[in-house]
Amino acid sequence: MIKAVIFDIGNTLVEYKIPMNWSELYRPAFEHTAGQFGYHFTKEQYEHAGRVLTKYNTRVNPREYEISSEKIFAEIIDGMGLGSEELVRVRDGFYSYFQREAHIFDGVEETLKALSGRGVLLGTLSDVAYGMDNSYALSDIAPLLKYLACPYTSNDTGYRKPAPQGLLMIAEQLGVKPSEMVFVGDEEKDMRCAIRAGAFAVLINRDGARKDYGQGMEIKEFDELNEFLDRDRGVQQLEENGKNLTKKGGKAPFTDVKATGTGIIGWKAEEEGCKATIFLSRNKTYLPGEGEPALRFFAADGAQCSEPLPLNVGEDLQMDVLFCSPAEPEKQMWNISVIWCANPVLPGQFADPDIALFGDTYYLYATTDGFPGWSGTYFRVFSSKDLVNFTDEGVILDVAGDDVSWAVSSAWAPCIATKGGKYYFYFCAKDVFGDSHIGVAVADSPVGPFRAMQEPLLTKKMCEEHGIMMWQTIDPSVFTDEDGASYLLFGNGHAAVVRLMDDMVSLDLSTLTQYLGAEDFREAVTVTKRGGIYHFTWSCDDTGSADYHVNYGTAESIYGPIVCRGRLLSKDEENGILGTGHHCILSVPGDQYYIVYHRFYTPLGLFCEGFGFHREICIDKLCFDAETGRMLPVKPTQKGVAPRLQM
Repeated sequence: MIKAVIFDIGNTLVEYKIPMNWSELYRPAFEHTAGQFGYHFTKEQYEHAGRVLTKYNTRVNPREYEISSEKIFAEIIDGMGLGSEELVRVRDGFYSYFQREAHIFDGVEETLKALSGRGVLLGTLSDVAYGMDNSYALSDIAPLLKYLACPYTSNDTGYRKPAPQGLLMIAEQLGVKPSEMVFVGDEEKDMRCAIRAGAFAVLINRDGARKDYGQGMEIKEFDELNEFLDRDRGVQQLEENGKNLTKKGGKAPFTDVKATGTGIIGWKAEEEGCKATIFLSRNKTYLPGEGEPALRFFAADGAQCSEPLPLNVGEDLQMDVLFCSPAEPEKQMWNISVIWCANPVLPGQFADPDIALFGDTYYLYATTDGFPGWSGTYFRVFSSKDLVNFTDEGVILDVAGDDVSWAVSSAWAPCIATKGGKYYFYFCAKDVFGDSHIGVAVADSPVGPFRAMQEPLLTKKMCEEHGIMMWQTIDPSVFTDEDGASYLLFGNGHAAVVRLMDDMVSLDLSTLTQYLGAEDFREAVTVTKRGGIYHFTWSCDDTGSADYHVNYGTAESIYGPIVCRGRLLSKDEENGILGTGHHCILSVPGDQYYIVYHRFYTPLGLFCEGFGFHREICIDKLCFDAETGRMLPVKPTQKGVAPRLQM
């Protein structure tokens, strides 16, 4: 039963006549500030302010955590040569420019009043621009505040959508379960936030354009919320009376399966034998508060068509479940199998993995995914003792902050290496001109803190100067040979290699070599040495393609040429595994190997577009043929690998 409705503010409750991306308005806003307080800013001061604001512009550089206005405007006024006492005036003048043309949409106050009168708890969760104080952010909804039990913004929670923490905090504050809450918003990040929190996602779509963000419901006018609440409470009353609401959806009595207390990877039904298999993730478990772990089956009209199936986390089960449908004269009995899976290995959206074993601990580094245009700006590291249970060790580098002086956005495809007791973190990022480069940062520990070099390690210009063809200078991987020499492999469109100097933060550019023989190469080249043979693997097609896959080849030298041996890792459509690629190979003692890769985020269908921005990381075993010594093709699995401890 729905007990609370939470709203986004901008373009949900309030209409703004200005664009959501303020980039074009930086100069007019600061001219407004200058006129208001008598400043005489120079061209250089305006440009400095614009650069700082661009760095923190979440429409350009999305992030899931909030940064205070004090930090942002302290950086602005410091570069403009103003004293700290000017911060408040400059900040307030800037904010006031954007509040001239805002009004509450028609029908909003009436709907909130009606919902509140029915005992529904109301609140807001809005991302503020540039750390905007709540005194500004909430002033546009002043007439609505009397209806709101929790008028929250990202200032209050410390998180920005699509991070689910804000909604979970509100649920706790209101004393409701996330599954008893509706979140209404107008953007994809709003829907993703609701889904990740376990709330019901409602898209307010006033222009009627097609928008597939995974929403549970779409409305055009606010008063439709009252109708929705009527239906919800009617369904609850019927269920309390022991009646079953369902509608036939094809041959099977259910068309969707959902879970509380855990996350579904996917499911498949064998209608002929009345059997269904549900794949659940050990790692997609949600935060406490949304109910005991259980499966719920839904008919085409969205109503439950069986009793909830209780779950014990981690325990596979097989049992018969009775389904009821008014469209069928007899009830149907189906055999339901539940399989708990180790894949994906991380909760949330991550891609482009690199993993290493240091001592008795595995460390996994990845691109933070879920941002349009691969525009995430920070890297996290995860640790594990067994390759199955990973711990988030936090953000280790943010290219949009002060960590990397030459970069502003697009934190991609990291890798890790160690030598001489130091740890070297190689990564991709874009500069202010939009060009991608490879950088390196150094730490005394695998979890940092990492200190980035002041300049990129490798650029496209360096490649061109040495006759190396390259689309973008991205996707580094590091290989250290038996003689102790280390090499940086990289490439996009074309693959190449260069030897690292002993300090691991500079290159011997005279060794830059173009790889030959890497058929259908797109990106992410890696090498593993076994039995005196160099085993090369690389990704093909596009990361947004369901057919993104990994090819394999061998060579007698680190510089090639490569003899292509065919596909190593490909999709498994039957089991809902698509977009398998951008991998690394992990070798562990005992001549054991694993392939770590990303795939499209599951369950498939949660996102209707932008699949290459929504990915998750998996691990499967990799084996070699005993006779040929070559890698055997890998079948991607939902099940994943068994725990492996290093003693």
